[in-house]
Amino acid sequence: MIAPFTGEGSARISEPERELTNQTVRLFDGIIDAQSALAAIEASISLTYLSQHRALLTLDEGYRKNAVNNPEENYNQWGLSKSATEFHTKALRELGLSDATIKSTILKMQTMEKSGLSELLDITTSFNNRPTDSINATQQLLYASGDGLTVGNASKTFLR
Repeated sequence: MIAPFTGEGSARISEPERELTNQTVRLFDGIIDAQSALAAIEASISLTYLSQHRALLTLDEGYRKNAVNNPEENYNQWGLSKSATEFHTKALRELGLSDATIKSTILKMQTMEKSGLSELLDITTSFNNRPTDSINATQQLLYASGDGLTVGNASKTFLR
């Protein structure tokens, strides 16, 4: 149920994203008036923003300055980065979100950053730091191992 809201088809979904998706689905299922419709739209925008934040943190080194979790700075006594919080507050406000939804989204972003995003970031960084030659050498090693025959599909990824 997460993919239609986030566009993320892999298993790299954080617990805050999963929670927000479930909340969004419940809201969309319960639309009975304009107020519940607006709440569902806000939840969907918040979820999409959270997912984009995760993707940008793992893929774009320049964006990492926008990570909200910063216990050392401890902005608002919540362990937040002041500059990142102000950046996201402005962006979310421009999307038309209420102050309560903005606060909730930023705190979910912080939870996501604290709960495993650093591991995903380390894996992504490690993979991206591998030189292309190393990747090609690994692929060649896989193709040549065993009797060199492949089974399964045309991409030659499954060896006998």
